[in-house]
Amino acid sequence: RHTVFASWWQHVYAENNGAAFSLGASLPDSVRRGFFIVVTLVALAALGVYHHRLNGTQPWNRVALALIAGGAVGNLVD
Repeated sequence: RHTVFASWWQHVYAENNGAAFSLGASLPDSVRRGFFIVVTLVALAALGVYHHRLNGTQPWNRVALALIAGGAVGNLVD
């Protein structure tokens, strides 16, 4: 616990070993990592299929899909 300003602002260090809302935090590390790798790969595959179906149309959708894919990869690395 680190007090920044008197008694009204404090920082507390906490870790979340799972995903959002500690999803999977109680699973063994190897199972949790495998699950999130598979979910990320499935999401990237779905994005790739959708990207391919755009077939040169809607360039801003392609940009959006690239940003979403970058976020998925970033979450996997994190």
